[in-house]
Amino acid sequence: ASLSGDRLVRAAALGPGEVQRVLLWGLAALVGSWLLSRLWGLLLPALRWVELCCPTVQAGMLLGLWVLYALLGRLVGSPDPSTRLDAAVRSLERKVEELRRRQK
Repeated sequence: ASLSGDRLVRAAALGPGEVQRVLLWGLAALVGSWLLSRLWGLLLPALRWVELCCPTVQAGMLLGLWVLYALLGRLVGSPDPSTRLDAAVRSLERKVEELRRRQK
């Protein structure tokens, strides 16, 4: 089934509030990208200097990155793989039982 042009235009039509929201998010992304690039430009020379300076500082930086990674992982809350696996196994068990009933 193909979409008619009118239906496509109606589906893509945005109200003034939605257009404003999209523009604000775009502006925020642009400013955020610019700020991150400036921050990266300032931090990169400092990190190179510290990297050459001392192995203890390197270990501390790696530990800090690991802690940051762990904290962000907790905040995002990735789904537990064991629960997904359990759900998949239960689904397959139901399908097997259904196939067995059909064969009888």
